Amino acid sequence: MKRALLSKNVLVVFVVVVFLALFYFVSYNRINPNKEIKAASNSTTLTTQADWDAGTKSDVITNNGTITIDPVATHIDLWSIYQQDPSRLVGDWPNPELAIDGDVSTPYGIGPVHSGTITWTMDLGQVFQISEIKNYINVTSGQLYDYTSEDGVVYTERGQAGGSGIVSPPWWTFDFAAVNARYLRFTGTVFGDSYNYMDQLFEIQASGGTIGTHVSAPTQIDGTVDLTSWDNFSPYEIDHNQNSGNANTTNTYEFRSGDGNTNWSSWTGPQDYSGTALDLSSLNADASHRYLQVRSTLSTADGIASPAILSYTVYYTTNNSPPATCSDGIQNQDETGVDCGGSCPACPPTPPTCSDGIQNGSETGVDCGGSCPACPPTPPTCSDGIQNGSETGVDCGGSCPACPPTPPTCSDRIQNGSETGVDCGGSCSACPVTPPTPPVVPPTPPDVCASANHLTISPSSIYLTPNSGTTFSAKLYANDGTRITNATIAWSASGGTIVDNGNDTARFVAPALPGIYTVTASSCGKSVSATVTVAWVFPPAYCLNHCGTLGCSACPPTPPVVPPITPPTPPVCTGSSCSPVCIGSDCACTGDKCQCSGPECACSNPDSCQICTGESCKPCSGDACKPCVGDACQCTGDKCVCIGEACKCTDPNICKICVGDNCKACTGDSCKPIPPTICIGSFCFHNPLCIGGFCSGGTTEGASGTAGGLPPITE
Repeated sequence: MKRALLSKNVLVVFVVVVFLALFYFVSYNRINPNKEIKAASNSTTLTTQADWDAGTKSDVITNNGTITIDPVATHIDLWSIYQQDPSRLVGDWPNPELAIDGDVSTPYGIGPVHSGTITWTMDLGQVFQISEIKNYINVTSGQLYDYTSEDGVVYTERGQAGGSGIVSPPWWTFDFAAVNARYLRFTGTVFGDSYNYMDQLFEIQASGGTIGTHVSAPTQIDGTVDLTSWDNFSPYEIDHNQNSGNANTTNTYEFRSGDGNTNWSSWTGPQDYSGTALDLSSLNADASHRYLQVRSTLSTADGIASPAILSYTVYYTTNNSPPATCSDGIQNQDETGVDCGGSCPACPPTPPTCSDGIQNGSETGVDCGGSCPACPPTPPTCSDGIQNGSETGVDCGGSCPACPPTPPTCSDRIQNGSETGVDCGGSCSACPVTPPTPPVVPPTPPDVCASANHLTISPSSIYLTPNSGTTFSAKLYANDGTRITNATIAWSASGGTIVDNGNDTARFVAPALPGIYTVTASSCGKSVSATVTVAWVFPPAYCLNHCGTLGCSACPPTPPVVPPITPPTPPVCTGSSCSPVCIGSDCACTGDKCQCSGPECACSNPDSCQICTGESCKPCSGDACKPCVGDACQCTGDKCVCIGEACKCTDPNICKICVGDNCKACTGDSCKPIPPTICIGSFCFHNPLCIGGFCSGGTTEGASGTAGGLPPITE
């Protein structure tokens, strides 16, 4: 019995002890609501394609869960820069733009050239970071030097292409540490003193070091409301100091914490991961800073190699709180409200307000627009899918990256490329031929046209160069020859343009295409046309009277004025019994007569001379016989008769003068004496002497004027 009593007492004591322990535990928890709770370590990792695509990207691409720099962002679009302002590009050869048109089949410059330099310079319009230049060239005995400059004054050489002999690789590539540059210059030289080649610079490309960024989504990394600290960050990457990356590549990281909406701390400074986890303990960590954002910056100094980010993990610490429930009075788990929403019962509908941080109700933005205050204007960006701001295309041009060139097509409603018209001709289908518009003849009152006889146009034919113009006039005449001035003149042309001046004249402008066109004037049922020949060069016959005008060559220089030539005094024939004088070398005195014995003789006094030349010299007899001058002459009775073309009559009053068979007497005013011919050696002339149209003291044979006699000779 004692044993039973002892057991009962032990049981009572045990129960009391357990009760006291439970009482103490409950009392302690009531008295110490802030008792220490064991902390727990947590982490969040981003690594999949979906993880990266949830964030914001700039100049980066994500592919198979890896972030890299977008290669398109490294290429400088020289063609778009040129199209914005062609004056930025200058060269010593024509068409320097052929070196940046993207077509390796269109070279800039074709030799030969003299020894020396040929320069090509382009202003990029702003400073770019450049680390590579490529040339597509063909060089024979020459050298191409590539330069960059930031200020357009000091140029630094970046590479050389070419050399002696034929050098024609497809591309020459020069890589160098990235530099700031606004100007590109290419200088070609040739070797030797004779004609050589520095030709066919087909294409130029420039690329630069660049950067790309990725920012994780605002609520992607959630430390929960139980967050107590952000701890550290570890990425898996490839760059200059990780996983054998390129020495020109770098990844850096910045961090901030906040509420996932508008309340964020400032970004930390960029940190380069070198194998040791990056410290995040300085970031705010509480329920209002439960979210972490990571800004990753990928950069390349040579514009070629790219770093890569494959994943990263954020480590943080939270309180080891009791399991979340739908009745713990806290918004946790996947709840959208306190103990409601998500896996808990649906939350009661909450009326929209203008401060709930959600676009709802009639709002057009988050807490703005509709029944709330108006939303602030959204500034244009280069990624909003709209052509706005200074853009010349959708998200390109102006302050955004240059728009890519649009190749010409046969349906763009613009005359471009090889087209000869809008979307026709050249490489497009042939342009339709527009028939000439028939002249429109306006009705003319019957009383005006009743007497109309004929219509004239002036000029009736003309030569014009393309796009030049002239004025035509038309006149309508009546049956009686008077001009009709109150009739309407209608004008038309088979090509070019014609404008009615309203005063029976019209201004015609030739077309750009050479050819033969007509200009037509019409009135009172009458029509008349003029021929217009449009050409760049006019025929010689037309240019005889139009030298020095457009379409004709320059006029020849005016010949110098030739001063009159004073003939030398011919020798005279003298003798004691020779009173008359013969002039010339073939002369002699016979009794009291001057005798000419050759063609170089002329008689100075026909009254007392026998005068003739050559073998057919015959004496003239009889007092009334007056001499003829020349070879084919003779005396018949008291008349001098010319029997051939070599004879000239010196006195028409007593001569019969003729040539050949049709010999007739010389009578009236039309019969004029012919001055004698004087010959000195092989030089023969009439007195007075004539050279061209200029006669000294008289006229040439056949010229108008008064014939003078021979000058007196002083013995």
